[in-house]
Order: sequence, then C-alpha cells, then structure tokens
Amino acid sequence: DHRHPTTPDKTTAPYNHPPKNAFPPCQFPNALKQLIHHLERRHRENEQQSHSPSPPPVVPDTRPQLIYSSTTEFLCVYDKYPKAKRHLLLLPRPCSALYEVTSLDRLTTGAAAPSVVDARMTSLRSFHELGRRVAQRLDGSSGGVGGEGMTVTTGYHAIPSLRPLHMHIISTDFDSDCVKT
Repeated sequence: DHRHPTTPDKTTAPYNHPPKNAFPPCQFPNALKQLIHHLERRHRENEQQSHSPSPPPVVPDTRPQLIYSSTTEFLCVYDKYPKAKRHLLLLPRPCSALYEVTSLDRLTTGAAAPSVVDARMTSLRSFHELGRRVAQRLDGSSGGVGGEGMTVTTGYHAIPSLRPLHMHIISTDFDSDCVKT
C-alpha cells in the first residue's frame, strides 16, 4: 500500500515474541502511549546515526525487537502480556488522526470540525485494513506463518483500560501463562 509503507516489513517474518523484560517500564493507564514514545525515540536515534556525516562503527542492535511491523501512521507491536501464542497490538503513531482517540465510541467526541471526523474515519479504515492483513499473514489456517491450524483474529476491548485506541491481533488458542483464570 503506497500510503502506508512498512519499515521494516516484517509481516511475513517469523513471530518472535520478546521477553517481558525487553519492554520499557510504563505506567497504567498511559502505558501504550509511553511505549509508542519510547519506540519513536529509538527510531529517531537510529535514523540520526544512519544519517550522520561520519557514522559510528556499526554495532548491531541486540535489543529484542518490540515492533513486528510499522507504517508511517501505525505501529504493530508485540503485546507485553500475550494472552495467546500469537498476540500483537496495532497502535496509532502520534501523527495519526486516531492517536488521541481512546475508544471506538469516542471517534467523533471532541471533533470540532467535520474534517477531523473524516480524517479519523479514513485513518480507522486504514487501521482495520492493516490489522486484517497482519492477522491474515499470521493465520496458519489460511497459509500464514502462524502454523498449521492456528487461527488469528482481531478485536478491541468493549471497555478499554489503556490509551490510545488499539487493536488486538490474537490467535484464538489463548494458550499463555498471562491468561487469568
């Protein structure tokens, strides 16, 4: 998709969930916004190093990758507390019209102008399409990288507890130590 190029495109790469200690410390209920800002800062640092006139010696980044894939508008990250064998979160970046939206029922709240609502709806359609594509690539039942019989779906919390609006991309096995019983 020309509007949302992935950098890097890992949507067909193997799913490699990082350990919990790879995630930065974040405080509830703004943990997702804090994670987004951490990842954006890390991205800017990497960009600055690659564009400096005399680049430092190449030292491989050995930090676990928290980002599964990204576009100019969205980040698809591993969930710190995966509730299944495959669990990702699709998040809007600060440049996205969805970044200040906390839930689906708040898409038009605080939108003073119709142009804001239009921008949010356009962004939401792209958000859904990207989530669907990532889920399809992970879905083993349709030939994705998830493995034989692995079904992957997308969804939102009915009553979200974390900001901003985010989509879960999750396998339906719910096989995880993080699932509360």
